[in-house]
Amino acid sequence: MYLFLIFVIVVYFLILQINLLSFSNIEYTNINSLLTNEPSLIVCSHDYEQNDVFIIIDEFIKSNKPVSIVLADIVGHHILYYYLKILGKTNIDFIFIEPSGGTVEKMINAIQESRFVVTFLTRENKSNGVYHMLKNINKDKDIDIDLFICKISSDYLKDGDYTGVIDKYLFNYEKKYSVKYEKFSYLLEDPKEKFMNDILERLYY
Repeated sequence: MYLFLIFVIVVYFLILQINLLSFSNIEYTNINSLLTNEPSLIVCSHDYEQNDVFIIIDEFIKSNKPVSIVLADIVGHHILYYYLKILGKTNIDFIFIEPSGGTVEKMINAIQESRFVVTFLTRENKSNGVYHMLKNINKDKDIDIDLFICKISSDYLKDGDYTGVIDKYLFNYEKKYSVKYEKFSYLLEDPKEKFMNDILERLYY
């Protein structure tokens, strides 16, 4: 019993030493920092699969700011969630996108709880969730929040689809990135299509 307890303690402390970035052996530099402590919505580019998520998590581990990160409801993200809880990173929470909906309301609730909210948009994004979240929180809750763009960049880009999980992991292994934040001035009077296209243009072009 004592040997098992010692084993568990040793494994736990070994886990504490693991940096998420080391899973993909990646590095990143900040072109600038997120210079606000006010709960805000952050929209991130998403060209580099799991590495984008690892970088954002690392940013909030360093800053210790409370954040809710919007992610797909898949097994890998649930494992990552419990891994962070084992590490004691209580400032980081996940909002899982469920088929039944409710993501926008969960994002609004997180802002009301004085948390940052981070979501990722791919180049092919068709969702208007960011627009609806800002529109609803402004209309129903009478809250104005800042919107930030987070551009995660590198000197490579995948051309075509991945053949599987291993291909995705190996293609994005041992890369270097830069992270840049930019405050985005928005008009909720714009049609949702234009609103979202403007965000995508700032993220990727």
